[in-house]
Amino acid sequence: TGRSGVWGVNKHSQIFYRRHTFGALSPQKGSSWQRVPGDLREISSGYNSVWGVNRYSHIFMREGISAATPNGRSWRRITGGLMQVSVDALTNEVWGVNSHHHIYYRVGSSVVNPKGNGWKRIPGGLKYVTTGKAGVWGVNGGNYIFYRMGTANRPGIGHSWKHIDGRLHQIHS
Repeated sequence: TGRSGVWGVNKHSQIFYRRHTFGALSPQKGSSWQRVPGDLREISSGYNSVWGVNRYSHIFMREGISAATPNGRSWRRITGGLMQVSVDALTNEVWGVNSHHHIYYRVGSSVVNPKGNGWKRIPGGLKYVTTGKAGVWGVNGGNYIFYRMGTANRPGIGHSWKHIDGRLHQIHS
């Protein structure tokens, strides 16, 4: 979870923001859940952006997130189609995968430009990808684990995937 606070979606694709979790430098339990307009099945909270995808694989980014409006103002549709998205809590870098398990990196996404400039396809195939301080990690359709070399504590796409022992359904970095 990034500076944007705690966000979640329920089984009905309703979106919720946990009040008083924006900007928390230390873990905060917040005070209550606030319903946010929209319909998403997956959501990820970054430094000053929140990204999500709906059941049609449409991608959305929450605009206007700030101390004054911690739950943002509106959802902006982003070009492309993903079934899962992950935004880095510190850098706002965005990674995602589509229904064909193709991997994408959002070029130019950052704290000063959360929306970025477009998608770059990354070689490989994953059903789930995550980005964070520990780098970019993923799980493929066989539940095998992969780490993107050159991504720990540094922005960018890295250079290759390394298979990691074990099998998982999902992973988070």
